[in-house]
Amino acid sequence: MKRYMPDGGSNQTRRAPKVALVVLVLVLIIGVISAFFIKSKIDERNERQAEYEKTAGEPAATVNYTLTPGTNMFKLRTYLESKGFSSADIEAAIAEELTYFNSNLPTGFSEKVDTLEGLFFPETLEFYETDTARTVLNRFIAEQMTVVAENDLIAKYEKQGLTLYQGLILASVVQSEVSDPADQKQVAQVFLKRFRESVMLGSDVTAIYAADLQCFEQTGAACASRDMSILKIDSPYNTRRYRGLPPSPIATSGLSALLAVAEPATGDYLYFLSGDDDVTYFARTEREHEANRENHCQVKCASL
Repeated sequence: MKRYMPDGGSNQTRRAPKVALVVLVLVLIIGVISAFFIKSKIDERNERQAEYEKTAGEPAATVNYTLTPGTNMFKLRTYLESKGFSSADIEAAIAEELTYFNSNLPTGFSEKVDTLEGLFFPETLEFYETDTARTVLNRFIAEQMTVVAENDLIAKYEKQGLTLYQGLILASVVQSEVSDPADQKQVAQVFLKRFRESVMLGSDVTAIYAADLQCFEQTGAACASRDMSILKIDSPYNTRRYRGLPPSPIATSGLSALLAVAEPATGDYLYFLSGDDDVTYFARTEREHEANRENHCQVKCASL
């Protein structure tokens, strides 16, 4: 033991254990603090990771888009804008989807189309909020093709002497003229008879569409006035001036209108009109038609 307490060094030797103890305590304190700090960082990282995984694992928010029968491209543009899509995005989506459609023609289409008009099936579909305008258009077109296949419309239109596209065109005219399914079948009978006999369809709604289209091409908006002069507009869409079907559909067609052209009512009517009482009156001769006009259509037949 004496070797630890040499002469003249007793005080220094006795302080050594105290210094060592202090250092040890400091090391322990620093270790505890470091461990706590590291644990805090690990816990924070784990919490962030858990939150990220929770967020990433949740399904994206969805939104419903609804197209109603009789919706044309002018109304569709306005509708999509109301859902937050910009005009530029909508026009780009229409152009891209038209190119895609013509590059991948669905069954029943033998020729390219000039417009997407009438190719959407009117119903409510669910989308993610992040879906693009083109995704919306593509889904509604795909739904239309599904309806065509499920109802065997290609074969049924062929029995009526129509291609699929001609059937869609005529269905859109029927849809725009009347909404009642029973009336649609009889109106389809009238138009099919006129088409087969090369008589002008004489549909006011095609003339209205022609005016809207002409105005849109000039101004970028459907702004046609609704006066009787529209019926004289020079356009292949105006079936009061040109025989046969319009160049394309003029609106979306509901299932009842699509089926009305596929399976029209029996009869040999050649005329019809919607009376002031909202009843549709049919006639076989021009004389009967004029009588219906005089007796039932004093207001409606004087305006559009």
